[in-house]
Amino acid sequence: METAKILASAMPETDTFRTGKTGLRGMTAGPEIWIVGAGRFGMRALCKLRNRIGARYLAIDQNPLTCEDAHAMTGAIICRDGVDYLSERLNRMGGPRWIIPAVPVHLAYEWLCRRLRGVKLIRPVPVPADVEGCFPNPMRGRNGELYLSNADFMCPANCSEPDRVCSYTGKARPCILFQELRKFQHDQFRSVVIRSRQLAPGVGGYTPRDLYSALDATLSADGPVLMTTACKCHGVMHAFTVESNG
Repeated sequence: METAKILASAMPETDTFRTGKTGLRGMTAGPEIWIVGAGRFGMRALCKLRNRIGARYLAIDQNPLTCEDAHAMTGAIICRDGVDYLSERLNRMGGPRWIIPAVPVHLAYEWLCRRLRGVKLIRPVPVPADVEGCFPNPMRGRNGELYLSNADFMCPANCSEPDRVCSYTGKARPCILFQELRKFQHDQFRSVVIRSRQLAPGVGGYTPRDLYSALDATLSADGPVLMTTACKCHGVMHAFTVESNG
């Protein structure tokens, strides 16, 4: 029954959002790209994408001042916490084509924790120390998460993520990070990986299907989980246990 509560997707409810043409309207058209975070990185993503992909956009941010600024650029902005909005509105039956994380948190991990609230008990634990030696340039976060990168330098904001070489050094990458993570096996943890795909130079995102595949893998795990979102060069990993709620 617990798993069924999560796997059953509710139909989306009507929302309201600002639009530059008509004030407040019901969200019936269904924006194709959700940009979660409308600050500097979110607006940079919008500027790069809207000239490359003919699609409808929705930006989501909880800061009222940021929302006002973003409204002038996007024409569609919801002023709410991005994780809350994603956990309440995203469902298996419908949603955007792409989700672009532009917030200073591991969005996929936070969505999963919020989505499982009341159904499973998620207990964060530090990423095991023995994982650090398996990937390039690991950096430990303040809550035990692990940041991974092929680069030991600041990457350019307009990196085109070429297939074979680093766009900055012109040399081959140490590894294709998301591929190495997918092959990774740990004695105690199940590895769940979401690939961030490049949609424009310096802009990555994933699909709702990617998130729900990670959710399904977490629900079917026999033990604790390592959840990572990664592109070819960079990634962030959280570790947690999954227990029955009550």
